[in-house]
Amino acid sequence: MSRRFAVVIILAGFRLLLGADGDCLRYEPARVRLNGTLVSHQGLRGWWAVKPDNPICTIKEPSDPAAVAYSGVSEVQLILMGGQTDFDRYRLLLGRKVSVSGKLTPQVTAYHQTEVLILVDGIEAARAGSDAPTSAP
Repeated sequence: MSRRFAVVIILAGFRLLLGADGDCLRYEPARVRLNGTLVSHQGLRGWWAVKPDNPICTIKEPSDPAAVAYSGVSEVQLILMGGQTDFDRYRLLLGRKVSVSGKLTPQVTAYHQTEVLILVDGIEAARAGSDAPTSAP
């Protein structure tokens, strides 16, 4: 067996032992950026969400029992702290590709419509080539 092949096998084994958390996102206080489409849901309680271009996953937070690991999350509800002002500011971006920055938080009440939510710091029109969710530096 070649030395190069042995190194590849060892690295793959470490990846399996440590889990696939490398691409998953952390809950608050970590800041993240999600790239996807901004959508609005109407009904008894209207709410907005971002549908990531690629489903996301989260890493379990041991200190918070609600912050469990999820995979395949295809929609993340927005929590806009600026109230109606924020809705008015971002309304023109509905249905468009956007980049949402903020902190992830888990679903904790019946008012939360998705398993994972984002406390929004800002929303901007997406730049070309920004199709994968990434943790912000």
